[in-house]
Amino acid sequence: ENKSSFQFNWEGPAEKEGKFHGKGNVSFDDGGETCGVWKHGIRNGKSTTSCPDKNIKLLVGEYKNGKLVGPGRIVYNNDETLECNFRDGCLHGMARLLTSRRKLSWVGRYCNGMPCGVCWKILTGGGYITG
Repeated sequence: ENKSSFQFNWEGPAEKEGKFHGKGNVSFDDGGETCGVWKHGIRNGKSTTSCPDKNIKLLVGEYKNGKLVGPGRIVYNNDETLECNFRDGCLHGMARLLTSRRKLSWVGRYCNGMPCGVCWKILTGGGYITG
């Protein structure tokens, strides 16, 4: 029985109970895709994900016990890139946003998935705004 509201196709090994186990690829009906390693149905290790409907062209990171941890990168559909850190599956720590031409456009910190503290938005033509 599929308890997920997502329709998907799994390409990879599975345990008798149907849990993903090993390196594989999940393709979703909405065009998204996840490639990585699962252990007993839980994502572990390096993984890439795309979710065009959520403005994510590519998310690269490492999973431990099903949660993103450590350094990662999110490339948005407009080719801007957020170089960031994850803790317990959330954006957490220093991050910087680069334009599609790899120019710095934002620097700040995330706390539990939300920007927090002082952040800097770099202005085109020079200068910045802090807040």
